[in-house]
Amino acid sequence: MVSMGLAASGRAVAAEPSVCEPPGVVVVLDRSSSMNGEIADGTTKWVAARTALDHVLAAYDQTIGFGLMTFPYPDACGPGRLDVPPAVGQRGAIGMALTAPPPHSGNWTPLGETLAAVADPAWMAGYVPDAVVVVTDGFQWCSPYDPAQRELPKWAVARLRDRGIRTFVVGFGAAVDEEALAAMAILGETAPAGCDATNTDPARPRCYHQADDAATLTAALMAIAARASAETCDGRDNDCDGVVDDGAPCAVDERCVGGACTPAPALDGGVEGADGGADPGDLPGGCGCRTSAGTDPASGAGGMLAIAIAAAQVRRRRRGATNPAATSTASPTGDVPPPWQPHPEVSSAGPGPASGSPGLPPPSGPDGPASTIGAVAEMTRSTHAK
Repeated sequence: MVSMGLAASGRAVAAEPSVCEPPGVVVVLDRSSSMNGEIADGTTKWVAARTALDHVLAAYDQTIGFGLMTFPYPDACGPGRLDVPPAVGQRGAIGMALTAPPPHSGNWTPLGETLAAVADPAWMAGYVPDAVVVVTDGFQWCSPYDPAQRELPKWAVARLRDRGIRTFVVGFGAAVDEEALAAMAILGETAPAGCDATNTDPARPRCYHQADDAATLTAALMAIAARASAETCDGRDNDCDGVVDDGAPCAVDERCVGGACTPAPALDGGVEGADGGADPGDLPGGCGCRTSAGTDPASGAGGMLAIAIAAAQVRRRRRGATNPAATSTASPTGDVPPPWQPHPEVSSAGPGPASGSPGLPPPSGPDGPASTIGAVAEMTRSTHAK
């Protein structure tokens, strides 16, 4: 990794071309049999999803390293497979992979098992993306239906999060598990601030993206692509404008230093130094940074030293592996993910060892609220639609 230069103001400076790394994003697309269902304009959900994704690829194919994973594979409840590895210029390959629609019966929705597979580098041929985009028209469902399996997608998203992989969530149609998708978006660190996890307050935004036709699905995927390709505080030129970490967001009390959001250093007396939101000329005497007689000559060096120390102590990485080549951010790795736990606020599944599918705990947790929109309808027609 080429190090980033930092001016005295804390702003990023021009990066070497080799640092330009478009983000790697894997689209995890539901290929259950219910995707053959029609939407309002008479087209199937599968055709609408394929069309919407192609519109996004036409706009971002050269600035995002897109990959594709469809599920189930090969059928029934098998975890998905990596159809197209993430890299720039994959529009044609992804289009070819989506040519054949799902079968009219026999394909269920192993969403949790598939997301667990994405978190497993061995399952993903060693590729570790920066983000995952889930598009599903249903909810965690295999035959015979086990309501305890409802927790599996949340567990899997928590594991992706702990590997530094964000998860964007798109529900397509009326038969989705709204509360589970909202919890996944929160765990995946892509939910908007102040979102309504219960989906009962119309005054607050949804935690995930909801689409009901081709137009709203295209709009949701476009918004996700714009956010996924934005500059991130990670020591890389994500948007390939020649500058590292320019405008990279951090918390209000942090700054982006050396590729990590670090606490803004405070000088003596609790007053922030340069670039800390206060004008040095307005600071009181006795703070160690400026006196009535002029500037303390040690303050500039002390502030920069504090920045360097904070960067060394708090630096953190956003992914399991990176690739300096501009053609793909996702890169092969054999790293084993660190131990992880589900987010306590949105996942009630108890901790347990992995079993069955890649990286998943044994099923546990509540059956889920009876108010989940579309769940009853989906279950009663599943033997015909799936």
